[in-house]
Amino acid sequence: MGILRDPIWTFIACCIGVFSVFIPILATVLMGKKRLVCEVLNNSTIITIAEDVKQRLQITIDGQSIVNARLISLKFTNTGFLPIKESDFAESVQVIFSTLSEVLEANIIEISPKSLNPIIDFSKSQISIKPIMLNRNDYFIIKILVKGDSPDVVIKDSLPYKYG
Repeated sequence: MGILRDPIWTFIACCIGVFSVFIPILATVLMGKKRLVCEVLNNSTIITIAEDVKQRLQITIDGQSIVNARLISLKFTNTGFLPIKESDFAESVQVIFSTLSEVLEANIIEISPKSLNPIIDFSKSQISIKPIMLNRNDYFIIKILVKGDSPDVVIKDSLPYKYG
């Protein structure tokens, strides 16, 4: 029993005690986060007509003449440890494009799990994603066809915590 009275063993026992208290607290703080991440998978030009042939060449999509077009893919994922509930959103998540751009089409191309049902609406300069329940690692990918050359995209949400 004399070994337990040695100061080095007393110090080691105190360190173990302190760590055993703080590790569960730290794990709870780190794991108790909700986090919506928007990742840009693709933002590339698919059509660009050179100035010298603009008068001779015309490309149309649904009757609209296109000079420059971009294809953008956005992946929204709950990377936190807690589910994001519909009630966590005060309003829809907005994907806002430059005033120099126009959204021609927006579709959901992939979801996980398959039972997930995200709903999107789009107008000339933005896409709205309706509030949706997202469990940990649930995700969906939106493919967006944008007329114009500006690649600027701004994400606006109403969640009370940051997204990545």
